[in-house]
This record gives sequence, structure tokens and C-alpha cells, in this order.
Amino acid sequence: MPFASAKGDELCEFEDVMNRLAKRIESLSAGNVRQLSMIQKRIKWLKARLETQEMETNEICKELEALLKEAGLDQYQTTGS
Repeated sequence: MPFASAKGDELCEFEDVMNRLAKRIESLSAGNVRQLSMIQKRIKWLKARLETQEMETNEICKELEALLKEAGLDQYQTTGS
């Protein structure tokens, strides 16, 4: 929903910037939804593999590390992992 100010309103000079900012936020949000969906699918796949014990421990660790990196959470890993 675009931002619209009333004529003569002192905010009208910021209307274009605010609309571009709103579009950028919407785009980032859509990207986050896509990324979370992909991560959810990979976690479900990993869970299924773990339940059937088809993966070695090192494979599990590599997959989890890749997921953390893709989500931008790899900097939060604890030492010794």
C-alpha cells in the first residue's frame, strides 16, 4: 500500500523515499519467507533421514552447518561444535 500525503503536507517531499523503502522491506520479507521455507524443507528431509538412521554423524553435522550458514546463523555456533 503506497504512502500518500495530503497536498501541502510537509511529509510529501518524503513520499517517494517512503514508498521505495516500503517496497524494499516487502521484497526483503518475501526473500525471508522463501529462505525459511527452504530451510524448513531441508530440516524435514534431515529429520526423516535421521529417523531411518541413513546418515553418518559427520554428514549430519555438515548439513546442519550448511543450514546455519545459509540462514546467517553460523556466527552463533558455540566453540567445540
